[in-house]
Amino acid sequence: MMMYVFSMLFSAGIIPTYMIIVRLYFFGIPDSLEESAKMDGAGNLRILFQIMIPLAITFIATIALFCALFRCVDVH
Repeated sequence: MMMYVFSMLFSAGIIPTYMIIVRLYFFGIPDSLEESAKMDGAGNLRILFQIMIPLAITFIATIALFCALFRCVDVH
């Protein structure tokens, strides 16, 4: 977290801000989903790719759209 905040102090761009938002979104997903997947025998990568990312796909698409729009507006 300190790395993200530190990069924002020097106006590193919009990416650290979105990284913090994505991080907070993933922390909002209930821990019980991860715990139940571990009880069923799923590993960390399986939990990430089959549970966490599908839950966050709309948010990831929104962030990608914002980044694309920021890139198009920023280019002169």
